[in-house]
Amino acid sequence: MIGKRPLALSALLERGAMLRIRILSIIILAPIIVGLIVFGSYAWLATVLVVGVLAGREFILLMERAGYRPSLMLGMLWIELFVLEGFRPAPETLRPLLAGGLLLTLVWAMFQARETAVVDWALTVSGAAYIGGLLSHFVALRELPDGLWWLLLGMVAVWVGDGGAFVIGLTTGRRKLWPRLSPKKTWEGTIGGFACSVLGVLGFVAACGRWAPHSAVAQMDWAQAALLGALLGPLALGGDLAVSMFKRRAQAKDSGNLIPGHGGMLDRTDSLLFAIPLVYYWALFVA
Repeated sequence: MIGKRPLALSALLERGAMLRIRILSIIILAPIIVGLIVFGSYAWLATVLVVGVLAGREFILLMERAGYRPSLMLGMLWIELFVLEGFRPAPETLRPLLAGGLLLTLVWAMFQARETAVVDWALTVSGAAYIGGLLSHFVALRELPDGLWWLLLGMVAVWVGDGGAFVIGLTTGRRKLWPRLSPKKTWEGTIGGFACSVLGVLGFVAACGRWAPHSAVAQMDWAQAALLGALLGPLALGGDLAVSMFKRRAQAKDSGNLIPGHGGMLDRTDSLLFAIPLVYYWALFVA
């Protein structure tokens, strides 16, 4: 028992230091992100384009660590085109974008002599569709009527849920959720994070009732808001676990080291990539 106490104390201090770094990063970055969302238009478009480049590059590098060779250039190009299409979404532009991208990647794959050429092609296509296709919803949502409030709602719900899951898991977590994909996640933290997502949506809707009473977000009743929060929690977890799957395959702890305490851009946006599309379609069809 005596020998275990210093080890437990060391682990506790290390977790405390990590929590402080995470909080400091959030304090610095959150106001910048919120400001860019408020500006919207081309400022937000440029932000999402940069996020796409950084997250896409991290995905490609993870796949290279796993032994594959997807095309960095074609992957980046397709991601950026997806995001640009989301800025002014229209069926007549999406179809040629998909067809042109597939043709380019197939031609590229035919000139690759490696045995993994087919897998490299599939990873180039799926990586661009995964990151670019989902990121396109970030700009498409902002362009909707009341898009500012819808986008902020999605961000707040995921951030509050992630933060709640991290703190609750850190302090009370005992039972592992999915050790094969994410060894540190626990059932306690996961359930706590789901509850925090619901509270985040309810709190944001209440705030909109005061600060933006005529917005569509403020018009949601409590049952609708709670349902949206209940859906966002599991979706955000799914996005997190998807990136964990990529990292485990590449035997990497993080997708990068861009953001202190959070890892890479893909680590920071993984939950949002699954959650924001739901908010977009909720705003489009449900609200």
